[in-house]
Amino acid sequence: MIRRLPEPYAEALELHDQGRDDAIAERLGIEPNAVGPLIDLGEAKLAQLAASDDPSSASRITDPSE
Repeated sequence: MIRRLPEPYAEALELHDQGRDDAIAERLGIEPNAVGPLIDLGEAKLAQLAASDDPSSASRITDPSE
């Protein structure tokens, strides 16, 4: 399901899951202080995808920037 995310989120979450948070900023060309918010937003988007795949899920996580 992670591959359904936009590439920067998918790559950041994969590196995060591998314990390589130090590589995220360099790999994506972003400031290190942007890594935390990027991970948080990526996890929220992934949860939203999971919820949309589960029709019995009553809770939906939305991205306030959309």
